[in-house]
Amino acid sequence: MEDSIMKDSNMEDTIMKDSTMEDSIMKDSTMEDSIMKDSTMEDSIGAVQTFPKFRKLPPELRCMVWSYCLPRRVVQMHDSAHKKFKSSRLKSRLRVRPPVSAKLPLIAYVCHESRAFALTHGRMEKTAFFNTPVWFDRSTDVIYIDEDHYRKFRLDGSDDEGAELGLRELVDGSNIPLSVNRSVFLGFDPLHPKGSDFARWALKHIIERGECSVVLTSTEIHLNHQDAIASGLFGHFAEETPVLVDINNDRQVKMLSAACSMAPIRKGSTRNWDVLQTYEQISSGYLNFYMKCFLQCVRTMWLKENGALRETFIPWKFDSGRENRPAYKDILDRLPRFKFVVAVYFYQSKDKRQNGSKLQEKSITYRLREE
Repeated sequence: MEDSIMKDSNMEDTIMKDSTMEDSIMKDSTMEDSIMKDSTMEDSIGAVQTFPKFRKLPPELRCMVWSYCLPRRVVQMHDSAHKKFKSSRLKSRLRVRPPVSAKLPLIAYVCHESRAFALTHGRMEKTAFFNTPVWFDRSTDVIYIDEDHYRKFRLDGSDDEGAELGLRELVDGSNIPLSVNRSVFLGFDPLHPKGSDFARWALKHIIERGECSVVLTSTEIHLNHQDAIASGLFGHFAEETPVLVDINNDRQVKMLSAACSMAPIRKGSTRNWDVLQTYEQISSGYLNFYMKCFLQCVRTMWLKENGALRETFIPWKFDSGRENRPAYKDILDRLPRFKFVVAVYFYQSKDKRQNGSKLQEKSITYRLREE
């Protein structure tokens, strides 16, 4: 009897050992599966970066890839970085931004096919004052009437007729997107109750568009080239600067947040503090006040142009809800749809941070999942 009991206990021990071995085997197989998945993900990311059989794709697919790689640029009408100013007053009031690129897109230097594709979609245009040549794609690029242009117009007495012929041709084309700085329409001058000549000129051109981007504020960010590409904010190859970030577009705001997290902050330096403050203004809704002021001024100016308001009416008295009055609604419906954006200028820095490659890998993975 005792011998049989001992045998039964030995059998139970062996069964327990076998079950333990099975559990360990299952865990090992699960670990192998996870390792295989991780390696497959890494291989897929690496496969996206290199594709040697690209030439075997049909021409239609290759053209789609080249089109996807083309930058969407925002071109300033007034490029203050290219001018040696004769007037010290003008020079002191203009803020110098990175010069508009006159180079062809990067894909134009890949192969003959990509270069031919780029040349069919853009050309050298004199889109700024002082005969500044820039590369411009009429199908995708945007003309930006910025604050510097406004100041030059006021100080030098420039007008539309004195502007570059190529510039006038582009602005007059209603199919080319237009963006304008909010400061162009702000304020009230008793000497010009209907608005300044330049503001009325700009209003005439934005009315011709179905949509217009309004730059509420501008900022700059200093990044190294790898981080700028990883953020996805400045295009696939960091060619797009400035870039217009729609404050109501969650995806674009997330890209700006990713760029801010990559921006190096040095002790005792104010570099990149401005972009962080701008992001906080977007998140907190502070820029809604700028939107309200712009809408008050542009609606008042448009109603004065159509004789629906007296010329001495102050824009700040245009209360919320007044735009729905029957006498005003039909006139205001002719205004374009305004998209409120922030202009972010990219400056390439030489900062090399250790975690730059890790952030880039995470960003690439995130963008692949989003697409």
